[in-house]
Amino acid sequence: MKREHLKKVFPPLVQFYKSKKYKIAKNFWKIISMHLGKIKKEFDAFKSTEKNADIQELINFLYNTKDVQIEFIFREIGRFT
Repeated sequence: MKREHLKKVFPPLVQFYKSKKYKIAKNFWKIISMHLGKIKKEFDAFKSTEKNADIQELINFLYNTKDVQIEFIFREIGRFT
């Protein structure tokens, strides 16, 4: 997925989370913005360091809200069909 596309997708996803009354993970935007351009190997190295509790919180948040993400994706697909 291209960097520009992710910048367009994440704001509506965050708004969707907020509409569902989810508390967004700490430093969500900072972490997403910082890693949009990183390759997977660099990202994996970053997230495995002990001092990155924020990235682990974000990973857990995204994992625990998969159902909301799926709902959002289907809603977005419906807008374009």
